[in-house]
Formats: sequence, C-alpha cells, structure tokens
Amino acid sequence: MNPNEAPICQSCSMPMTDASKFGTEKDDSPSKDYCVHCYKKGAFTRPNTTIEEMIELYAPRWGQWTGRPDLSIEQAKVEIFEKLSPLKRWKKKSGGCCCCKH
Repeated sequence: MNPNEAPICQSCSMPMTDASKFGTEKDDSPSKDYCVHCYKKGAFTRPNTTIEEMIELYAPRWGQWTGRPDLSIEQAKVEIFEKLSPLKRWKKKSGGCCCCKH
C-alpha cells in the first residue's frame, strides 16, 4: 500500500501500510484506528500517556523522521501538536498544548 494512501494511526499518526502495522482489538481482529505500537488486545499500550508526553517523546527525532535534520525542537513540537491534536485519541482532550505554547 502506498504510504500516502494508507490509513494513519489515530494516536501517533504512523501510516499503517500493511497488516503487520495494525493494532488488535480484544478478539485479535485488526484495529481500524490504531497501530501495533499504540494498541494491543483492545487497549492502548500506554493508556496514561498525554498528548504533551507524545510530543516530548517525538520532538527530538521529528526533524530526522521528516527529512529535516536542522528543524528546531520547538518547531517540531508545534508541528507534532498540529498533526496529533485532530486525531481520534486526542481530539476531545486537547484544548491547547503546554509544551509548545500552541
């Protein structure tokens, strides 16, 4: 599957390009919304993680992952917030981000 056409994880935004990338529901069926890293057996792998924690985790590597090694961590935080906040897991909870002042 073309990564640009693949569904994305509604927690971390990873493209789910093949069956091995999908998380699982309680009955072991593939999750339609979440990837294998975020969701297993019908539950989040890190259930208490906040959007701010996800941003802090991703920010140091965001420039490398997006092909922009000179991207500042502060700019990465803004981009990550903009990417994650509309996703299903975070949509209802994010009223603004304390780590990037967005």
